[in-house]
Amino acid sequence: MANIQSTRRQRGSIRPNGAGFQVRVYTGRDPLTKKDLYLYEQAATLPEAEKARTRLLAKVDEQRHPKGKITVAKLLDQWMDVARIEESTRDRYVIAIDQYLKPTFGELQAAKLGPQLIELFYARLARCREQCEGKLADRIDPATSQRHECRPLSNAYLRKLHYILKPALQRAVVWGYLSSNPMDAIQAPPEDDPEPDPPSNAEVATILNDAWRHDLDWGTLLFLIMVTGCRRGELCGLRWQNVDFDTNVITVRRATGKTNRLKKTKTGRIRRVAIDMVTADLLKAHLARRQEQATAFKAEITPDSYVFSLSPDSVDPIKKGTVTQRYGRLARRNKLRSTRLQSLRDYSVTELLVAGVDIRTVSGRDGHSRGATTLRHYAAWVHEADRRASEILPGRLPGPGDAEPLPLAPWEKVTAEIREAIEDGTMPPGSELPTIVDLSQTYEISVGTAHRCFAQLKKEGLITVSPGRRAVIHGPGAVPTPQHGVT
Repeated sequence: MANIQSTRRQRGSIRPNGAGFQVRVYTGRDPLTKKDLYLYEQAATLPEAEKARTRLLAKVDEQRHPKGKITVAKLLDQWMDVARIEESTRDRYVIAIDQYLKPTFGELQAAKLGPQLIELFYARLARCREQCEGKLADRIDPATSQRHECRPLSNAYLRKLHYILKPALQRAVVWGYLSSNPMDAIQAPPEDDPEPDPPSNAEVATILNDAWRHDLDWGTLLFLIMVTGCRRGELCGLRWQNVDFDTNVITVRRATGKTNRLKKTKTGRIRRVAIDMVTADLLKAHLARRQEQATAFKAEITPDSYVFSLSPDSVDPIKKGTVTQRYGRLARRNKLRSTRLQSLRDYSVTELLVAGVDIRTVSGRDGHSRGATTLRHYAAWVHEADRRASEILPGRLPGPGDAEPLPLAPWEKVTAEIREAIEDGTMPPGSELPTIVDLSQTYEISVGTAHRCFAQLKKEGLITVSPGRRAVIHGPGAVPTPQHGVT
């Protein structure tokens, strides 16, 4: 016991605990709660406890220990305060945090959030988003009067949770709340296979015809999405100063956000998209309509005016949500397969690739940072592309009628010459055929080869032979008679 008391006068303490010893080392004060913080470790023997104390002291000296007992909920709130993310992304993160992360881990100390807990969390959500683990099988939803049915979270949503936890816990390491990031030992959930669903050419015609009938400005917007592949926010934030009719080029500089304020494009890049004369003429007609409407309200269209707007003077951009909702109504009204406005971008990319446009050009027009993104997420497998692909190789491969005939064997060549002579009357019916020996000498073939010629001519009924006599020409089309030998 004296030894134990002597260790207490040093940094850290060792005291009996159960069947062994507990080691405790002071690490400082929690900056939030102002309470003293300690590191603990259990050892079976006193020598092992001494080693544990030395190990914990080294952690403290090297600043490898947690410096606070911050909870996961508090950490997530602090991380969201400093994280540089887009407004729309922030809104989605807040929903994910409030709906899944805080209810599960909110009161847990961040230092106790290990890889095992996180992976179990992913696995449960992959089976049921309510993490019922079969406990809600008999529950009846009072709102719908239906029995609970487990609905798993998609891999895409699990990846969102992963990429919220990972940077948040990494920030906790930087701030000193954690000594290491448990997310470094965890792989992100796999990506879902993308399933782009562009409308068919017939559906595209239905979409535009419906739009032209109801509103020419609305039809122009949808037409521009199809031919340029621009995102809805990019077209909502498009100003007339960004449309150059001299060069027929649209410059995409900004996009609208959730609150309808301008922001950078999704990739943060400015790009230029060429348009054809048909599209340019549609935009000129659209500009003329906007100017006429503005004049009626004693306003005017300026270079700063928005190309697509619901206000008479075009000073406010049309909202992204308005475009999405209106297209959804159009799609449902015409019973289209997909009601997503994104499908029009899918159509733009897929049709360009099917037409043979190189991937770099397609990726640049649609504002993707990499060609791999274009191929993976937007290029749908369409019947037309499949049909064209099916015609490439067969057209390059020889068919049965293209095969070169094999060269004739010597006996076939001699037989063909005799057959031709019989058919054109050079060897008239009733005349005698040269003997096998004469035939072999004349055509410089072996006696065996000459025998094969006679056999074929007999089979075709062109000659008649009798024992001890020379073969006689019988003529084409004759029925062969029984033969007993060849001279």
